[in-house]
Amino acid sequence: SDACRSVLFQAAVLGRTFSFEVLAQTAESGDEEAIAALEEARAAQLVLEEDGGSAHAFTHALVRETIYGELSAPRRQRLHLRAARALEAVEGDRALAALAIHHRLAGPSGNAAKAIEYSLRAGTEARELSAWEEAAAHWDGALAVMERAGGMEAERGRLLVALGELMVVVGDLRRQISYLERGLALYERLGETERAAQVHSRLGMAYSLIDSIHAEHLDVERAFAHFDAARPVLERGPLRKALGHLETGVATALTYGLRIPEGIEAAARGMEFGERLGDDALWTGAAQAYGWHLIVAGRLAEGFAIIERAFEAADRERRPFLAFMGSNIRGQWTWGLGAPDEAQAFFERPLRLPYVGKTAYQREIADGVGRCHLDRGELEDARRLLEDARAAWFSHALRPMLDLWEGRWDEVGALAADVNATSRRTGNRWDAWAAHLFTGRVCYLRGELEPAVRSFGEGLALVVDGGAAFFELWVRPELARAHADEGNIAAARDQIERCLALVGSGEDWRARAGHVALAEAVVLAREGRFDEADAAFGRAQIDFRRYRLPLNEADALHEWGRALGRAGVRSAALEKLDEALDILRRHDAGPAWLERVSVERDTLR
Repeated sequence: SDACRSVLFQAAVLGRTFSFEVLAQTAESGDEEAIAALEEARAAQLVLEEDGGSAHAFTHALVRETIYGELSAPRRQRLHLRAARALEAVEGDRALAALAIHHRLAGPSGNAAKAIEYSLRAGTEARELSAWEEAAAHWDGALAVMERAGGMEAERGRLLVALGELMVVVGDLRRQISYLERGLALYERLGETERAAQVHSRLGMAYSLIDSIHAEHLDVERAFAHFDAARPVLERGPLRKALGHLETGVATALTYGLRIPEGIEAAARGMEFGERLGDDALWTGAAQAYGWHLIVAGRLAEGFAIIERAFEAADRERRPFLAFMGSNIRGQWTWGLGAPDEAQAFFERPLRLPYVGKTAYQREIADGVGRCHLDRGELEDARRLLEDARAAWFSHALRPMLDLWEGRWDEVGALAADVNATSRRTGNRWDAWAAHLFTGRVCYLRGELEPAVRSFGEGLALVVDGGAAFFELWVRPELARAHADEGNIAAARDQIERCLALVGSGEDWRARAGHVALAEAVVLAREGRFDEADAAFGRAQIDFRRYRLPLNEADALHEWGRALGRAGVRSAALEKLDEALDILRRHDAGPAWLERVSVERDTLR
């Protein structure tokens, strides 16, 4: 009937579920007419009762969508306005989110001031509940109403900056940059120099961040242009936290520019400003950057200690982004040391923090945990996490590492070339060195020693120039092995001596020491020092077993078998190669890895 259709139109505006009290308040007819309409709709199986009849719901979302879709825009807007007024009368502030939505959807028919007020309040409420995307939707809705209504430029500027900050938690760099660019243009038009400088600083930080291995939004040169625009303004007058945030941003840009000593200095200034101002959040962000740079410089114990202090401060203040970063940094670097069990505990720690909520962090966590599974040879678990994973850095990414172990070397090489090209454009020397490392690995695995040495050498040059001792222990052992295989024993020995100096510096390098021992064993065998080589191979195997790295253990056994074979110890060589094959088969390594060992084994037979 027409009466039933009228009530159903209003119900559809209220949503998939709706209370009878609000519907009755909204409808122009009285309670009896509304009851009769709902009874007719129930008989037609369009709606059903919930909560003992105090609420109703459409039987299917498509039913509600079909009815809602029949409304013209002007009628729909007017019905939303009536719904908002009914909610105000019945629910009041208990229905902030619904009030915000209905007032916004009322469009020109509604009250812009109420739409803005309720949307801002609903966004704040959602943020306090760690519902980040919902908070962003409400604030973005308020912004749209402000722009439609005109004026309110100062309020729009503040809201644009707040949305930009919220995108840090959501993990959406594209939207973060967009909001901040709009805020900057507005403040510059208004002649608000101080606020414009603060947004320049925030944009510098945004252009210093990476949210995927392709680093689409990273632009180190543009980041420093924004920092340079902000600094003269922020350095005037008394010390304030905006200058501390600028130094933290500069330290972050220097990370991807791979300028580690300068990054340590910038982060230290940020920490100092945070302490002087008594600003825990400022100190925490700067301390994380400081610890990060210390670890990359090879000062592991000092770096890990400051990172943990920063995490504790962030957790105490319930700051989701900083708490995530504190755990993530510990996870990334302990994983980089070859300690997957230790790393996984840090990767998963944010999942136990109720205030972190559902954010993009979960995809980075999935990538980190997936790499821990891969390192332990749990390839099926790693594959299962791949769909949900998103890495920020090429050097720490599940996809290329899984491809490498499954033998898809062409894909790894193509991705490395793509990352290298992007890195040159964006000034991202961090991923550039990693791209050279992966290219070198692929060439080495194929037996293409000359391009392998060249690629490893190019990556090492970036790492050394940047002061990144941590990554020297990624590149130098592989370069030493490639030099040894091509017969350049002196060059291989040079790499080993630097590696031994690093691992002997008093830091706990976890399984990285095993990689050095393996490379040293290869070089010792090439030098004819077989007893020393045998001992070094044994140390590598012990390290890899200690940290549960079966695929690395298989690599060590393969090299051990090769060395024994060249020394003429055929039976012992075959034994090591058989052990390597057994590990690779048990852990589902790709056919290319099995073939490499089998060829060596068949040669000895």
